Formats: sequence, structure tokens, C-alpha cells
Amino acid sequence: LDTTYDFENQFGRDFMSEVQASIVREIQNEIAFDLLKRTYDGADGNGGETFAISTANPTDYSLFEKAQENFKVLSQMAMRLYKNLGRGKGNIIVCGADFIEYVEILGANVWARNAGADERGPYFAGRLLDRYDVYHNPGMDDAVFMMMYKGNEWYEAPFYLGTYLPVMASKYMLFPDMHGEQGFIAMDAPHYMYPKHVAKGTVAST
Repeated sequence: LDTTYDFENQFGRDFMSEVQASIVREIQNEIAFDLLKRTYDGADGNGGETFAISTANPTDYSLFEKAQENFKVLSQMAMRLYKNLGRGKGNIIVCGADFIEYVEILGANVWARNAGADERGPYFAGRLLDRYDVYHNPGMDDAVFMMMYKGNEWYEAPFYLGTYLPVMASKYMLFPDMHGEQGFIAMDAPHYMYPKHVAKGTVAST
């Protein structure tokens, strides 16, 4: 109580509200990590096979030509998803660190970085080729990424998360040793609807 009172008087902010907001953000991040892992593990957009791009420095042609080769692979992934279900071409990329490091060195006419990104948990990193929204997931292996298609409606997402109970505080529980705890609870129903609308990719440095 003293801490809450001092914090509010010193900074003019509600201590408990900020703590709860931080806890909720961490819960959301954990849910995102779990769903993205399940999405990647169950991806079947290329019949179980993975696409591959390379970030190795070319010896007999330019970096721009090398980038064009990689962009062609991304286009093939997007078209494969369109052929699978006919809903739309792949338009979202979720990736580990290697893909982000690669696109960060590309020119502004190719990569539009999200300068205001809150880099905690999976976050929107930027837009590639004015065609793909790119999300960096620090929970993924560095050398992997996946492409998926997401339309304007919820039912056009490969993975759907239905929230039946929003994040809320549980009752305060006092244990026999006079130790008290309060938790946070939520209830969600995840459903993987279109595994063929997710394709795996790898980033090779050789």
C-alpha cells in the first residue's frame, strides 16, 4: 500500500494499473509465441517441403541480383498458397532473426521499417516490397520463417483464436502459511483452419 501511494504521488500514475497492463502484455506474448509455434509446426503449404533463400555474398553477380533471386522464392511461396486454396496470395511473413537482419540492409525502396515498433514479443517489423507484412518472432529459430495468407475477415486467417474469457484478475488467495497470491486468467479456443495456407522457409548463409 505504501509503494502504491508513493508511486502515485511521485509520478502521478496508478501503480496497480501499470502492473496489470504489464502482466496482460506478457500473457498476450506467451499466447502469441504458442500459436505461432503451432502454426509453423503444422504448416503444410508446400506439402511438408520448405522453400529456401540465401544471404551468402555472391561472387559472380551483384547483391541486387542476389536479392532478386530471393524475392522470386518469396513470390513462389505466395503463389503456392494461392494455388492451394484460391483465396489469395501469401501476404504475411513471420520470421526469426536471420530474415530480419537480411531485410534491414535492403534499400528503402524495398524495405519499409516500422520505426515505432514495440520490440517485446512478436512484433510488426515492417513491409517488404510493398507486398508482405513482416513480423519478427524472437521465439522462432533464427534461420526459419513462414509465409501465410490473411484476408480482411477472421475466417480468412490460417489460425483462429476465439477469446471466450478476456484476461482478468483472479480472486486473492491466502494460503495457510499466510502467503497470499493473485493471478490472471483467460479462456481461449485456438483452431488451425488452413494449414495449407502456411508455407515454411529457411535462410541459409552459404
